[in-house]
Amino acid sequence: MVRYDFNKALMITKEQLHKVVFSTRDALMDDLDKVKRKLSLDKSEKLGNNYKSKVKIYFTTEKDELLFVETTVWSVNLDNISLKAGATIPIHSIVNIEY
Repeated sequence: MVRYDFNKALMITKEQLHKVVFSTRDALMDDLDKVKRKLSLDKSEKLGNNYKSKVKIYFTTEKDELLFVETTVWSVNLDNISLKAGATIPIHSIVNIEY
């Protein structure tokens, strides 16, 4: 099981997401963690659409860097989340969501 130190994550803006090369493998190994991630993303979508609340989304890159973006989640589908200005993050790269 991979443990991440969220205090060492680097913050980027949603405008910088188009430059990120996301990991191609799932950042989470445990099936229960994957279910929790999906539930957190669904809650983030509701917070974004109903209350315009921002969340912190922690994700990994191809180089195993841990980054995060603070933004509003507009939609969640099977493979990606959509953010403002057409930015997307593949769900398999997401490690954690903070409300």
